[in-house]
Amino acid sequence: MGIISGTIELNKLTHVVMTKKGKEGNEIKGLFIPLELNHIVEKDARFYLNIVGFETPNSEYNTHGVKVSLAKEVREKMSKEDQNAMPFIGSLNADKSSGSSAPTAAPSVEVGEEDDLPF
Repeated sequence: MGIISGTIELNKLTHVVMTKKGKEGNEIKGLFIPLELNHIVEKDARFYLNIVGFETPNSEYNTHGVKVSLAKEVREKMSKEDQNAMPFIGSLNADKSSGSSAPTAAPSVEVGEEDDLPF
C-alpha cells in the first residue's frame, strides 16, 4: 500500500481568524471553524470533515483534488450549480512507496468567548 500525502487549505472553509490569550498571557493566533456551516460531523466527542478526492491526471503536482463530501440530504437540497461551486479545499499526492503513519488525536478543550486558552 502506498502513501498518500496532501494538504487541506483550512481557509477555504467558513472560518474566523482570532487571537486569544494563552495560559501564560501571551497572544495566540487561531482559526475558529464553525461545525455546522462546514458540514463537520461530531461523533463520540470527535469531529470529522468528510472529504472526497477527484483524480487530476493532467496536474503536474497533484494526483487528486479534495472537496468536502456532503451528506445525500444536503446535496439533494442544492442546485447543480451550487454543488459544482463547492471549492477544492486541498490536494493529495499518491506515492507508490510503502508505509503508513497513523494520526494521533490532540486533546479537545472547550473555551468560552471570554476565556483564555489552556495552552
